[in-house]
Formats: sequence, C-alpha cells, structure tokens
Amino acid sequence: MARVGKRTWIACGVIGAVCCALAVSTALAVARQRQDARRIDAAPRRVTGVVEHAVPEPKGGVRMEIAYTVGVRRYATHRELFDLPYGTKPRAGVRVCLEVAASRPATNRLCGQRYPAGDDWVPAYGLMAVAGTIGVLACAGTVLAARRARPAPAAGDGVLTDP
Repeated sequence: MARVGKRTWIACGVIGAVCCALAVSTALAVARQRQDARRIDAAPRRVTGVVEHAVPEPKGGVRMEIAYTVGVRRYATHRELFDLPYGTKPRAGVRVCLEVAASRPATNRLCGQRYPAGDDWVPAYGLMAVAGTIGVLACAGTVLAARRARPAPAAGDGVLTDP
C-alpha cells in the first residue's frame, strides 16, 4: 500500500471536518425549523406585529425588528425586508400579520409562510446539508484513493536490461 502524505491527511481532515460541521449544523437547523412549524401548526394564534425599527444593511437589505403582544407578554422578532409581503414599506409603525404557537409564543412566522425562517431558507439549508455530506464523502474518497495508489518506482528499482 502506498503511504498517504502528511499534507493529504491534514488537508482532507480539515476539509472533512468543515464539511461535516456544515452538514450537521444545517441538518439541525432544518430539523428545528420543521419542529417550530409543527408547533405553530398544532395551535396557531394570529397576532398583529408592529415594525419598531428598520435598519438598512450594508449590502442593500433592510433588517426590521417587529414587536407583538400575546396575552400580557411582549415579544420581538427580527425579519428581513424580503420576508414581508410584496409592497410593504420598511418603516416604523407598519403592521404585520404573524402566526405564533399557542404553547410557545416566541415561536413565530409571518402569515402565509410555512416555516419560521421563511419558505426559502429550508430548501437552502437542505442543499447545504447535502453539499456538506458530499464534501465529507469526497475527502474520504481522496484518502482511500491515495492509499490504494501504487507508489512510483524508486531510483534503482528499474528493470535490468542487457547492454
């Protein structure tokens, strides 16, 4: 068997660890989003939230803090402009419809969406988990292929020929 170089082991180990962390963390994020969505679907309550702050971000987005009240407690959530319904202006005082879980009012989503983080994020998390898994498998395949490769003949190991 060929000897795998130290650099190959280190590079594949680091890349594999990063890909594994990516796959595990995004898979956990998907699981949490699905759990929160089920929690809201089990007993949804509609509340009206009010945009308190709209802060422009460096790359052109707008991050908003939306406050809402359930019972006597006050909650707040952060959303991006693209999460809101089309045509909503991002300024203080704008009212927004939210659905919250009756068992845990801090778990919320905008009305009309299926997941708390937004309907576009869950497929993106799924794709990142798949990409991380592919990265781990590619690193494992690289190490296995390097171990199975035949070593190049060393100097002096050539076939003797007649002069």
